[in-house]
Amino acid sequence: MRQLRIDSTMLACAVHEDMDPTNYLQFDKIRDFPPPAISLEVWRELCKRWNTKGWLNKSKNGSKNRRSADSSGKSSRHTGGSMGYAERRARMKRKMNEEPNFKQIFLDTHLTKECKQKLWDGDIDIYNLEELKFCTERAKKVYGDYLSAMREVYGPNYSEFPDDPEVWARVVGQGRTRRVYGIGSSDLDYLVTGTSSSSVGSAPSHAEYQQSQEEVQVMRTQMVDLEARLEEERNLLTTRLDEERKAREELQQQLQEFMNNWRPPSN
Repeated sequence: MRQLRIDSTMLACAVHEDMDPTNYLQFDKIRDFPPPAISLEVWRELCKRWNTKGWLNKSKNGSKNRRSADSSGKSSRHTGGSMGYAERRARMKRKMNEEPNFKQIFLDTHLTKECKQKLWDGDIDIYNLEELKFCTERAKKVYGDYLSAMREVYGPNYSEFPDDPEVWARVVGQGRTRRVYGIGSSDLDYLVTGTSSSSVGSAPSHAEYQQSQEEVQVMRTQMVDLEARLEEERNLLTTRLDEERKAREELQQQLQEFMNNWRPPSN
């Protein structure tokens, strides 16, 4: 979604010279400049939803958190962008042709870009702490502590066991609080094991999970619904215009027939 706002801002800056090209929240102006593939009606509705006190405060707090540095002086907490864990899990599954484990997802969002590429090229193993390069010292420490804790719990062959959400929560020292480092406010059990903590013997579908957990999925659903309503309104308008056109044609035909049959009175 952020990229859409950036694209719209660039389009608007070409017309409004007084705009700040680095401020992507100027909704009163960018509302008239929809990015490619999005209709003007849908874009204006999205800008209306974003241009609220609640959403703007959330965006401001998110930017502040992203700028805050950890003990290493690095401000980037992860390299996953705005994509949620559920969506990333689904994309990685399609790419790998198998269900990714939590360690792979965590590394995909907390390694440097160069190291991440080496990892997926097969040049680095997910258990090689010496070669794994993290975006923050905290991410490196937590991941290393997690591997050590898994070894303590499951023994030297711990890599053969599935990831354990209880071990992860204990390592980061936050227990099962509302927000857990490396996971945020999402379901701890689902993201670590692929099974929801509220499920009974089965994992929820991605559609159900994303609908309740992922803002981006909610926004996409809203866009689809809005497009459907607009399409219905356009169809109704087209039907009404066709009916009016046919009525005019019939009236013109009747008038023409009347004129053809009319004979002026003889003197």
